[in-house]
Amino acid sequence: MANNYCWNSREVAIFIESPGTGSGRADTIGGSITGNIIAECADGIKVVNLAQGGDGIARRVTITGNQVAQVRKRQINDPGYVPTISNAVGIQVEGACVVSSNIVEGAEGVGIVAGTNLATEDLNVTGNLVTFSPIGIGYSNAGGAGQVMITGNQVRGATNGSVVPVTLVGAGPFQRVGTSEFGNVPDQQVGNLLVGHNRTY
Repeated sequence: MANNYCWNSREVAIFIESPGTGSGRADTIGGSITGNIIAECADGIKVVNLAQGGDGIARRVTITGNQVAQVRKRQINDPGYVPTISNAVGIQVEGACVVSSNIVEGAEGVGIVAGTNLATEDLNVTGNLVTFSPIGIGYSNAGGAGQVMITGNQVRGATNGSVVPVTLVGAGPFQRVGTSEFGNVPDQQVGNLLVGHNRTY
């Protein structure tokens, strides 16, 4: 998915996932999301469904060089849609993804989310610019979650944590876990997280 302009998306602007239970085995393995410009959406870019509660797998995708701006919490009124309010996440990934050289500006939820609870496996978040989101970069530190690397990013104006653990309770929104803040720490391994050389202010 390359070089698209997405404006005023009611749900997710760019979405890679696999069908849920009852849809038959359908995997989406491998892909590239690059050079897209997204403005005014309920969620920006998602690569999700790592066989957690479903029977498909979406994984091994690169998300590079995209611009995502003005991600808003929006009411979604489709019957049976959960959550009814969007999580307002700029970029969300779960399985074997690289998130690099993107700009996320003004996401009302979290700028970038690396892993959804136990749906977390081999994630690399490097060299992104995230500005003016309550939480800049969130990652899953749930027991049993896979490895996450968050290095060399720049985060500005995150009022509820620059680089912090987050969890998804029910259908959302993502919530910060504890008080740990890894925004300006030197290289270190903390549980499933390798973090360092981020610049946050």
